[in-house]
Amino acid sequence: MKGKHVSVGPAGLWSVSVTSLVFKWLGGRWIRVQPGSLIQIDAGGDKFVVGVNAANSIFCLNRGPVLQYAGQGNIPWIPVVGSLKYYSCGPFGYWGVNRMD
Repeated sequence: MKGKHVSVGPAGLWSVSVTSLVFKWLGGRWIRVQPGSLIQIDAGGDKFVVGVNAANSIFCLNRGPVLQYAGQGNIPWIPVVGSLKYYSCGPFGYWGVNRMD
């Protein structure tokens, strides 16, 4: 897997490939997350993951699926209202960059 964006945090180690596929580091290797097509990802939240796709749509993956994902089955990304090209989360809140920077 050749990554273009990598994030590590309480939610683990996550990456987006050069072809916009989503991967999670599990058991010493990259496992593809299904479904998943993002251009940017952030694992800095309190065991949840956020990201945006090529259409600037925002998505969140809640704590339960993040902690339970073992490399099999589909993962339930939740759409978030709005439009961003970069979205980040951490202990001090959420930050985003829109198309106008």
